[in-house]
Amino acid sequence: MADKIYKVQDPTGAIREISGPDGASDDEVIAQAQKLFSQPKSDISAATPTPLGQRFMRGLRDPLDAGAQLLTRALPKNLVEGVNAAIDLTNKIPIYGDLARKMGVTSASPEQIDSGIKEREAAYTKPSGIDWARLGGNMVTTAPLAALGPVPQTMKQAAGIGAGMGALYGAFQPVTENQDSFGKEKMKQIGTSAVAGAVAGPVMQGVANAVSPRVRPDVRALLDEGVTPTPGQIIGGIAQRTEDKLTSVPILGDSIKYAQRKAIEDMNRAVYARALNPIGGKVPETVGREAVDDVATQLSGAYDKLLPKLSFKADPVFSQELSTVTQMAQQLPTEQAGRFQNILREQLIGKLTPQGNASGETIKAVESELGRLANGYRGDASFDNRQLGAALSEVQAMIRRTLERTNPQFAQELANINQGYAAFTRLRDAAAMQGANNGIFTPAQLSAAVRAGDKSLRHGSFARGNALMQDLSDPAKAVLSQTIPDSGTIGRGLLGGSLLGGSAMAGHPEIPLALGGASLPYLPGGRQITAGLLARRPDFAEPVANAIRSIPMGLLAPGLYQASQ
Repeated sequence: MADKIYKVQDPTGAIREISGPDGASDDEVIAQAQKLFSQPKSDISAATPTPLGQRFMRGLRDPLDAGAQLLTRALPKNLVEGVNAAIDLTNKIPIYGDLARKMGVTSASPEQIDSGIKEREAAYTKPSGIDWARLGGNMVTTAPLAALGPVPQTMKQAAGIGAGMGALYGAFQPVTENQDSFGKEKMKQIGTSAVAGAVAGPVMQGVANAVSPRVRPDVRALLDEGVTPTPGQIIGGIAQRTEDKLTSVPILGDSIKYAQRKAIEDMNRAVYARALNPIGGKVPETVGREAVDDVATQLSGAYDKLLPKLSFKADPVFSQELSTVTQMAQQLPTEQAGRFQNILREQLIGKLTPQGNASGETIKAVESELGRLANGYRGDASFDNRQLGAALSEVQAMIRRTLERTNPQFAQELANINQGYAAFTRLRDAAAMQGANNGIFTPAQLSAAVRAGDKSLRHGSFARGNALMQDLSDPAKAVLSQTIPDSGTIGRGLLGGSLLGGSAMAGHPEIPLALGGASLPYLPGGRQITAGLLARRPDFAEPVANAIRSIPMGLLAPGLYQASQ
């Protein structure tokens, strides 16, 4: 804007202000005023902005003036006249009247209020650009209105709250021009500031999302586990459904399938890590049966290394647990119940001393054989044999818990190994399910294994969402593909030939180039970069974004109103 603002009286007698564009000279601004208002040059004078303090005080008073305009028009005429009469009576009382007049409490009709506002506005000269001092006064007076606005959580809410708070603020701005058409001007103020608020609200939300995007908790949980979903899976909703449909497109479809499969492989490695991290093991780079075997070998190695240092003692807790599982096994069919008793007698009871003790080497052999038999029966086609395997697995787990209790010097190390084994049982069961692709399991298969591993009454822990490893299986099931896509190379190539034809590709090289460019977010390296852009920011970003989101929309309203004028 120009450095100077000029005041000129328009044909109606109102004092108007005018300023030129950036870089305009004084003569250019005066010429513009002459053209607009047909006034002699001598009647056009440069205006000095009202002092800073007075502009701030004017900003404080604006909402009060607007309130007075609204009240005197909204209330019944008899009531307004009664209030004015009471004010006049008060002003006649010594001391109280002087104080009331100093505070500006005087009787006034709507016409008198409008006239006073118009006079004060005529005597007021704003600086070039935004009047920050008056804006500051507005914000102080309207601060209680700002507290009414909730913090928006979505773009839609931000638009709605911004529009509402903007409209409310517009209602509390005085009508300074065209006061004869008060209703029309007031609606214009409300509408203009509401539109400004509806636009600015999502803009603020967008700024906050750019600083630190709002990422679904399920996606955040997977990212924290080292799982990189596809762009569509990160965004969710329509984006994810569209991405799924694009798997039929040549070139791009192959890339999407690749990224979807890699996300499932990431999930498999995250489960391997759950089993190996407690013992400080190395997560296999591969996935599938070989990796499952590697995890089992590392856990067994850690356990075998520790067992010779331990001694087993059948304490009262073990005796009680053994009695309980024996009673439960008696409910099995006669054949399986008999097998359980024989195995228990030959592989456990017969290996203990009369006092119920055993060396680490002895209990190592006992625990290993129980594990072998349990795994064999659990994988049997017969339901009754699978139940027998589950009973033997429970005895194996009881031995491990007893070792932890009776060897306090190694309790932490044992607890870590047992924690790893507990995760491994879910991993093992998921990888062994029908439909698992060479030991690579889907989110649905992992979820089923987590549920099966929940030994609480009627799977109560799983129903409440806090079963072991459910914090990983639930997000994976909610976000990732429910099947393991193949590489798609051959199938998509054939599909590409049928859809586009070799000649079409040759005649339009831009098509494969465009599809190849669209594939970049799904390729190695591009997957991680895209996920970072969509969902990851430095640690300081989230507090900054939350601070932006928490700015009351009502505090923005004065600025929105001025920007709209």
